[in-house]
Amino acid sequence: MLLEKIDAAEFRQTLACFATGVTVVTTVAKDGSDVGLTVNSFNSLSLEPPLVLWSLGVGSPLLKAFEHASHFAVNVLSEDQVEISQRFALRAVDKFSDLEVRPGLGGVSGLHGLARVPQAFAPRLRRSRAVHRRGGAHGRHRKAAAALPARALRHHWRTGGLRVNLSRIIERWASFQPDRTAIHFRGGDITYTELWRRIEVASIRLAAQLKVARGDRVAYLGYNSPDILVLLFALARIGAMLVPLNFRLAPPEHQAILEHSGAKWLLAEPDFFAHGDTLRAALPGLALVSLQGARAGWLDWDSIPAHGPAVQAAGADADPVLLVYTSGTTGRPKGAVHTQSGLIWNAINSTHYHDFTSADHVLTVLPMFHVGGLCIQTLPALHAGATLSLHPRFDPGAWLADVALRRPTLTLVVPAVMRALIDHPAWKQTDLASLRMAAAGSSTIPDSLIAAFHEHGLAVTQIYGSTETGPVSIYLRLEDARRKTGSAGKAAIHAEVRLVDENDRDVAQGKVGEILVRAPNVMQGYWKDVHNPSFRDGWFRSGDLAFQDEEGFYFVVGRSKDMIISGGENIYPAELENVLGDCPAIAEAAVIGLENAKWGEVAVAAVVRKPGSALDESGVMKLFEGRLARYKHPRRVVFMDALPKNAMGKVQKFELRGAIAALV
Repeated sequence: MLLEKIDAAEFRQTLACFATGVTVVTTVAKDGSDVGLTVNSFNSLSLEPPLVLWSLGVGSPLLKAFEHASHFAVNVLSEDQVEISQRFALRAVDKFSDLEVRPGLGGVSGLHGLARVPQAFAPRLRRSRAVHRRGGAHGRHRKAAAALPARALRHHWRTGGLRVNLSRIIERWASFQPDRTAIHFRGGDITYTELWRRIEVASIRLAAQLKVARGDRVAYLGYNSPDILVLLFALARIGAMLVPLNFRLAPPEHQAILEHSGAKWLLAEPDFFAHGDTLRAALPGLALVSLQGARAGWLDWDSIPAHGPAVQAAGADADPVLLVYTSGTTGRPKGAVHTQSGLIWNAINSTHYHDFTSADHVLTVLPMFHVGGLCIQTLPALHAGATLSLHPRFDPGAWLADVALRRPTLTLVVPAVMRALIDHPAWKQTDLASLRMAAAGSSTIPDSLIAAFHEHGLAVTQIYGSTETGPVSIYLRLEDARRKTGSAGKAAIHAEVRLVDENDRDVAQGKVGEILVRAPNVMQGYWKDVHNPSFRDGWFRSGDLAFQDEEGFYFVVGRSKDMIISGGENIYPAELENVLGDCPAIAEAAVIGLENAKWGEVAVAAVVRKPGSALDESGVMKLFEGRLARYKHPRRVVFMDALPKNAMGKVQKFELRGAIAALV
């Protein structure tokens, strides 16, 4: 039997990403024998063998079974699993063109789980003349339709044929409240009607003129702007993906991301035109599109024709729509793949966190190339029909002025932003009464910053998550903000959280364990990294450590990983160590993070010079110029005779951190 070669670890991987219930796949070999793994029960459900539990993880080993399969069926035993069965149908039909697709047995599904297959794949489906299925818990036998039409396979069963597309959020709010301001930007208002019109125009330009198709990746390089939101919704309509680039990165870092993602188009703002020229020199196949102005040798976005019929929504909720990178040139860039439904579920979690309504007004100042700036408040606000005041970049004076003048109700901050606001001369006299709370995240928030906000009458709530989790996973609601200062809150309304020890056993209350998250807004997986160990048994392993108090509130105490968070930005020591390792005057080097009152943490380089070397701190700093974004550069260099190592030669960073802290 084919799957006997799959070991226990691989089988556990096949249980990945299930929230409740289970999706069941039955495979039958062409010779009539069963190809599958017999499972008698799961989650207290009695299931009839031969059954295969299918993995949401991209590249599941169970796909091997289909090399000998003539057809497959998908049982959907829980409404939460429909998205999983959709993805499975898409990948299986794409990979095996001669498979016969039949609806599954039983469960709650009305269209039997195989709810949507892209139109491009429809010709590959061989329609059955008759399909017999057993429906519901009572085992009634009913005859199915003689054949499932291609349009039915492309529809979502839960919506009775309605295709759920992320862009519909704006389309519907434009109908409900056409004249309401969706976005205020640089002194001008964009209504929901105007925002929807821009999305329609953008989708025509992308699909009809630039030939962006389903599954393609399109990169954006610029500051916060309505353009990035228009682009996201337009790509969702097409079924393509947005790759937002961190504008603080250096060209080699962007090049690594563009190469890894396979993005064919780059839309950039004027401040990054020269940057784009550098990238095209390295990536000749990259098409450059200028925003907010023309550029020689580039396509001018505003000059691209937008004539013709509106683009019909080809993308749907199970499709990837956002590819966000968590690192630059580490050697293995990590792109988190988020689906349209994942963003919607994230907005639902955020709605519960903030108590969002269409009457809200969100002030967005954090960069939207991060899921924090894009997905914690910005997209959820549009999902709720609220208004956004959007700043290109954070400026403490502009933030305070807009709070005083435009009276927003919600905003998102990080420790560096909080510090800059508190230190601004206008902080104390600015009326913050319109803000019902400030959400804070990205790293541990010092109690002193929270106290300063509370003293000014502004409650600070905290949120925990990561690029991979969407990010809304754990949050502290307003009613608990003052009595639970320092807590990240409780698990999101549609999320599960565990704390485990090094043996994956749940820890007792009050004990520290690693945070594991399972939720519908967690990423689909890492781009081109199908076997990443961050997923195990359906849980995303954060690498962060926390404990839970007697009321169920989580308190994050640190990170098991070496990542440095400085001013809300992630810094990976390996990136800096790679640069140091290229220097012939350096024998060995390591980078650690040290606490800093202004930035939260800063990077410090520990360097061992080669004998006879005259390298000084200035020389070390120059190594990073043009190689890495400036915010990643070390703030201090400490020269040492040797680095502390274990018996295997690995640097003991906890010892190094203590030694450097004593020196600086």
